[in-house]
Amino acid sequence: MTGTAARVDEWLARAGSPSESMISWATLGYPQGDPSEGGGRVRPIDTYVTRRALDAAAQVGQGHSQLVVVVTDRRLLFLSVGGLVRVKPRDLVAEAPVASSRLEWWDQREIGPDRRWLLFELGASWLSHVAMVKGRTNIEALTDALGTRAVHVGHPDGGPLR
Repeated sequence: MTGTAARVDEWLARAGSPSESMISWATLGYPQGDPSEGGGRVRPIDTYVTRRALDAAAQVGQGHSQLVVVVTDRRLLFLSVGGLVRVKPRDLVAEAPVASSRLEWWDQREIGPDRRWLLFELGASWLSHVAMVKGRTNIEALTDALGTRAVHVGHPDGGPLR
């Protein structure tokens, strides 16, 4: 195991349960040009969350532009990120049992890397984010690892399904 996967595995060895094993991971965040960085634009995920009428007080992970999400055999973990060049997992931001978690997602085509908009339901709380579809984010492997708990909802504004 090398790169980000190795650093996530090291974090789990230090902070996780010794008998817990990582199934998959992904980095969340989108490089420059993310509408969430200002300019008064509403992100598509925010519109989706509003339509779902989710309780704003139950949102976790606010203020983190980059996260690492980890699926283990027991939990879904969201870790803050450090490092200028390498993704280095730092602190636990949110967690939930995998059995009570769900991911709703859709892709948005871009001139650069496509975006994958993500809504994680974590029992009584929720977290929304975005990831690059291509590159070293591992988002497709994470989506696959969640199996039936990952639901492709198509573009909420009626855009093309992928």
